[in-house]
Amino acid sequence: MSTRRRNHLPSFAESQFEVILRRQLLRPRLGGGSKAPPFTNASEPWKFSGWGTTRYLELTNDDLNQAEDRMKEDEKKRTLGAWTASAVASNAVTGSIFYAFPPLTAAIGVYSPISLTIATLLLFLYRPIMSRLATAFPHAGSNYLYLLNTTSKSFAVLAAGLTLLDYLLTALTTSSTAAVYIASSTSLPFPIFVLPILIILFFSVGTLAGVRDGYRTALFVSSLHALSVGVLAVAGVVTWAKNGGDILKSNWEDRKVRSASGIAKTIFDGICIAFLGLTGFECAPECITSVQPKDYSRVLRNLHIPAMLFNGPLLLITYAVLTDVDLQESGNILATLGSRAGGRWLEIWIVTDAAVVLSFGVLTGILSTISLIQRLSVDRVIPSFFTQEVTWAKTPPWSILAFVFLSGVLYATTAADIVIISQIFTVVWLAVMFLFPVAYIFLVLKRPSIIPSGENYIWLALFTVILIVVVTVNNLVLNIKTLLFFSAYSAVVWGFLEGSRRKAGLLKILHYVASNGRWIRTRRSNWSTRLGTMIVAQRKEPVCILIKTDNIHTLLSCLLYVSRNEDTSLVWLIHCYDKIESVPSELEANHKILDEAFPAITVDLVFVQAQFSPQTVNAISATLEVPMGNMFMNASKVNAAGTVAFDKVRIIGP
Repeated sequence: MSTRRRNHLPSFAESQFEVILRRQLLRPRLGGGSKAPPFTNASEPWKFSGWGTTRYLELTNDDLNQAEDRMKEDEKKRTLGAWTASAVASNAVTGSIFYAFPPLTAAIGVYSPISLTIATLLLFLYRPIMSRLATAFPHAGSNYLYLLNTTSKSFAVLAAGLTLLDYLLTALTTSSTAAVYIASSTSLPFPIFVLPILIILFFSVGTLAGVRDGYRTALFVSSLHALSVGVLAVAGVVTWAKNGGDILKSNWEDRKVRSASGIAKTIFDGICIAFLGLTGFECAPECITSVQPKDYSRVLRNLHIPAMLFNGPLLLITYAVLTDVDLQESGNILATLGSRAGGRWLEIWIVTDAAVVLSFGVLTGILSTISLIQRLSVDRVIPSFFTQEVTWAKTPPWSILAFVFLSGVLYATTAADIVIISQIFTVVWLAVMFLFPVAYIFLVLKRPSIIPSGENYIWLALFTVILIVVVTVNNLVLNIKTLLFFSAYSAVVWGFLEGSRRKAGLLKILHYVASNGRWIRTRRSNWSTRLGTMIVAQRKEPVCILIKTDNIHTLLSCLLYVSRNEDTSLVWLIHCYDKIESVPSELEANHKILDEAFPAITVDLVFVQAQFSPQTVNAISATLEVPMGNMFMNASKVNAAGTVAFDKVRIIGP
């Protein structure tokens, strides 16, 4: 083609020739190759990963049948009933009365039953939000999963770090409180700080016997706890009836606030404190893999109802039986209530119940941590060996060991101080509860096609965000030191997870230092070569994007998401079609443009002649040996029911 200056627009034939010539200039026929586009500075081995190709993938009937079998096996795991699935989190929610009552009564006195009742009712704000999130993305991961499918991976990893801290602190707080109850009723042959360690080790080893057995055992313990609280409440009401209302009246007069504004502020402060007594509710999303998505709202209901029945009424009974002096001097309020209402036998019963149900709060932390760690492993945030399971028990030993190790680090760095642990837990829990409405807002704004018509709770979510901010500020104003602890632990966990998923980026920094550092002279070349090879190896794992359209804006958005969020040098654009005539006309041409636009990523176009369905996607994942966590789908391809069917497929794009 002549390069002389034209005074007219090129003809159609000339334009076609120029396009063909440009496409064939550097691109090998079979893809690959090491010669980069002329505009690319490919001085480093990872800056040009080779040209992409177009190819066809054939799925046999056996591939599709095996995919269907795998999906049926996964579906069989969702067999727990709503009560059984809620039992693990229920022990943490209902067991919180043993450590929530003392600070609340000390802070606001006789107004605490009112504040606790109102705080319990606030969970009505969360139930529709959490239910919609879990049914939109019915897989393990909680806020990490919700934000991963609606925002960037970095933000999702931050949520994962906070959620992981919450699960670990749930186990530490409940085990430490159980240790206090046990030590108050018996003489220990070792220091009390050792007991929480033994409780965590006991449940960690026991978890290896099978996660499903853990759910059923938790249901048994939860039922016994409900019986214990019921007996205590009945005994308290009987004692209240015998004594009349004199004690309650005396307690009211002793801590009465004179002004209406003072009463309102006292109750508000109490609500902020009492809301922290609902810990465990945030662990509910991790049970979604064990129940049918349609039953998840019942799981939340089963957690909420006992909290409403136990918390406020039981604290009111306490104020009708025990004087304010008794409450301030008692280390175990409910045990003292049992002693006064029923005698020594009921006191022992309540102490035993407290020790057991709080110890089972450790199981809540373990099972929730396992679910989150495995999800992070599937998404390549942490190494893949965390998903490996013991064959005979079908439990992941590396995830359990990670829980034990991280719990030990937290316990040691807080000097085994239950006060510090509880304070950090307070802020972490509030941060996790803040993320639920935030994730829902992103779901509505970024993935509106997933929201069923008539189920938009965005105004409710906005109100909940404001409410949780107010509660958090009110709690932190009194203790800035706690905020510093929270910031330090959150930064460390987030930094570790972010560094783990961006290993190639860290290696690039080391490569730059090795290539340019003046203090490295004799072995500079060897180090640079080795690090370059390691970077290339880190980026070899492929990512699949399931595409429907040839719209270059949509394709570009998907590839930009991958380049910003995944350390990979290989992307396979997967297009399923029934007939060759249905293939978008510009798909191949736009694929080549994008392949050249991302020199650090080899973009392959793969055609699959099959109907697009969850079964087909599962078969593609198995045939290409790409984990489901590396299968991405454009948001335009799913509706409200789609995320349930496409297990673990990430929703990306505009």
